[in-house]
Amino acid sequence: MFTQRFSSTPLGARLARHLALNQLQAWGIPYGSDVSEKAAAVVAELAANAVTHGRVPGRDFELRLSLATGTGSLCVEVTDTRAERLPPAPGDVRPAQPLDESGRGLLLVEALADRWEVLDRDPSGKTVRAEIDLGSLIGGAVRRAEENASMHIRAVRLDELPVLQDIERAAGQSFRDIGMPEIAEDEPLPLAELARYHHAGLAWLAANDADAPVAYLIADRVDGNLHVEQVSVHPDSARRGVGRSLLDHLAAHATSEGAPALTLTTFTEVPWNAPYYARCGFQLMDDSGLTPGLRKIREREAAHGLDRWPRVCMRRAL
Repeated sequence: MFTQRFSSTPLGARLARHLALNQLQAWGIPYGSDVSEKAAAVVAELAANAVTHGRVPGRDFELRLSLATGTGSLCVEVTDTRAERLPPAPGDVRPAQPLDESGRGLLLVEALADRWEVLDRDPSGKTVRAEIDLGSLIGGAVRRAEENASMHIRAVRLDELPVLQDIERAAGQSFRDIGMPEIAEDEPLPLAELARYHHAGLAWLAANDADAPVAYLIADRVDGNLHVEQVSVHPDSARRGVGRSLLDHLAAHATSEGAPALTLTTFTEVPWNAPYYARCGFQLMDDSGLTPGLRKIREREAAHGLDRWPRVCMRRAL
């Protein structure tokens, strides 16, 4: 199950749609598929309704995604805390008049969802729940969901810093296969430096069902944005959407802080670097548009010898 709270703002609604698509991709429901497109529209409409009609000052709305294996469907639930404004029930939605400024969202939900309902939320509020049948995607989606069901993201504990170094060493070995042994042999950040990220509250890990770390991400605040200093996934847990989930977790954290973007530096010709980050929503930055902080990072990287291979800055707007 995917669960995330968002600020009751237009930005929060947009982020909910974006993270929903990323989660579906991680579950094996590809971008552009019929289910993905329907889900994106349903999440967008329900989130917009929560922000517009269900907003209570100072309270967030919540998005939950789950796979209902019994019915072979994707379940989308959006909860807000405003109980006195209930939407019409399924079958009671009436077409909006030409000059109406609202009232079309639930028509879209009713058209796209195979089933939907409005539920009371205890102690107050409401949940709109919609189901979209997966059809032929059910097998792959369930397998990916079962693989990731026990994976969770949490803050790094101080005694786990040596484990982060081990993950980094293991992940780095892939560079040997593409003729970059120097990167594979590069030592991870020292414990004292990793501790700085821990103390700043900018270090997270993905853990398995035994709560053992399998991936981690550390970030810095650079020129008003959150900068991905390092994200590494142990090879045994690669290709399961773990790295993307960590990036999405950072995006949600950045949004809660009011940061407008994520940034990072990466190799352009390594398949799991720039091409991967582009699929995660990052865009290449022109050198002329680099902020002072990013220029300093690039200068440090060049001094460390990383410019022996093409390298760029990338940015993901939030």
